[in-house]
Amino acid sequence: MINVQFDKEEWGYVVEAVDLEVERLLTIRKKALGLMRQRPWTQNDENHLAMMMAIRDDLLDQLSPGEGAGSG
Repeated sequence: MINVQFDKEEWGYVVEAVDLEVERLLTIRKKALGLMRQRPWTQNDENHLAMMMAIRDDLLDQLSPGEGAGSG
């Protein structure tokens, strides 16, 4: 779980940046798996994508009110 303090506007920018990275990785994976013109999609790429998606989900969970695990 990521534990950083941002105000609401800053959180929006952080989530947007992570979301763009996830989209970029998904596009690269689609091209790599489909066309194979670019470098092959590796397990390391898959791990990076999974990590970025987990970070995005974690950030979105923290943004949504209520049901967060808030033990510190």
